[in-house]
Amino acid sequence: MSEEQKEMKKKILKALIDREWTSTDLANEMGISRMYLNDLLNFRRGSIFRMKQIKEILGLE
Repeated sequence: MSEEQKEMKKKILKALIDREWTSTDLANEMGISRMYLNDLLNFRRGSIFRMKQIKEILGLE
């Protein structure tokens, strides 16, 4: 995982904590499984659409 990817993961996890959400809450909001979300957050699967969706839901840049 690159440094840029690590930073994005930290921002996402911080946003979840700030909202008092779990990864399951985010996965449900996105309409995907928690396991698929985990793959996205660990950059094992690449999906520009899904990362954009995460950013929009959490209000990230």
